[in-house]
Amino acid sequence: MNKKIIIALFLVLALGIMAHAVNALTLSEVDLGSDTQDRDQTITANLMITNNASSQVTVSLTSLLSSNYQTQFSANSVQIPAGGSIPVTVTIYVPKTQIVGKQNLGIITATDNLGNQASTAVFLTTKNELIISKIHADVNGAGKSLSDGDTLKVKPGDDVTLSVTGRNDNTDNVDIQDISLDMNGDNDLDLDTSDDMSDLSNGDKDTVDETFTIPTDLDTGDYDVDFTLTGRDENGVRFEDKQSITIRVERESHEIMIENLQVSPTDISCGGKATVRMTLHNTGSHDETQVALLVKNSDLKLDQYTTKMSINMDDTVDKFYTFDVPSNTPAGEYIIEAATYYTGDIQSDDQVVSLIVDPCQTTTNTNNTTTTTTTTTVTPPPVVIPQGNVVGPSYGASSFWNSDAYLIVLVAAVAIILLLIIVLLIKFVF
Repeated sequence: MNKKIIIALFLVLALGIMAHAVNALTLSEVDLGSDTQDRDQTITANLMITNNASSQVTVSLTSLLSSNYQTQFSANSVQIPAGGSIPVTVTIYVPKTQIVGKQNLGIITATDNLGNQASTAVFLTTKNELIISKIHADVNGAGKSLSDGDTLKVKPGDDVTLSVTGRNDNTDNVDIQDISLDMNGDNDLDLDTSDDMSDLSNGDKDTVDETFTIPTDLDTGDYDVDFTLTGRDENGVRFEDKQSITIRVERESHEIMIENLQVSPTDISCGGKATVRMTLHNTGSHDETQVALLVKNSDLKLDQYTTKMSINMDDTVDKFYTFDVPSNTPAGEYIIEAATYYTGDIQSDDQVVSLIVDPCQTTTNTNNTTTTTTTTTVTPPPVVIPQGNVVGPSYGASSFWNSDAYLIVLVAAVAIILLLIIVLLIKFVF
């Protein structure tokens, strides 16, 4: 066949396809609801029908959605002028069992009187009623509120508690049950847990906590932690909310941490021996060649100072000191301090441990009788200084001996005695 004929036929076919495309109908996508859309409601959206033909057409609409959605059109058949567009309102019912998020419900088909046909998808977005409402982090006692995508800065060895709160955002008195929170971190972070929450009525919330320690050998960098909250309501609808944070591990340039500091025994009599043990861990970003360690308590005459230790990055060194508790040590609690230094004299870490010294016991042997005496330290009672005005004692009402009547009787008695003396003097002397 002549090449020119083949090319001509191809052009005719292409023009026919183009002409058919020009005459075809076009439909806009139907997007219903939103991420705040409740269930058990009727909602609407517009469908735009466009006639690309050169003449007016009559268009009929057909829904291929499930009958659960009770789909209705404002007009099942419309006339559209050449090159014109007509909006048609699409109304659907959102069932109580509608799943969360944006879902493709099916298609709507338009057919005109010329035989042209077009289809479009119908999407419905509904509210997720179980949400992660709060993430709170506690690092070594310091709290911080976090949002989805935030970064939490930590150091190796830090103690971290992540508190995640879930809330039922339903507004129709629907309970959510079988709630669980999955918490997953990058493999090196060693965080993979699942915790249950209590059932939640609308507006209620519950919190789960997860406590862990940042590994001391964890490399500097960012580690993702993902939270997934799931549950089902009484209609069987499954809810899910996902959020994530980043844990950023940062190392100090120089840091010699004291780990597992302990004293044994923890309770001792004066004159005994005790041992302080610990592990020194270089969690800094440099090898150290001038590490020093001080273990001290002046009351126990403990003063151990070790210098010029070398500890490479991430390495550990175990140290212990055994010492005598002086025999004249009073009973009580004694705090032993351990401190590390790098570059010889720059302090890095400081930890304490407690040693209990019991009352001393001495044994004497007199006339074949053994007597054990316990020596204790007597602590005088505290002196309490009165506050405010000092009020003297109150004696109540005055007695007869302090009254005016007593004075009168006393004067009368003295007068009678004087009168008797005078009478006796006159009778026997004069």
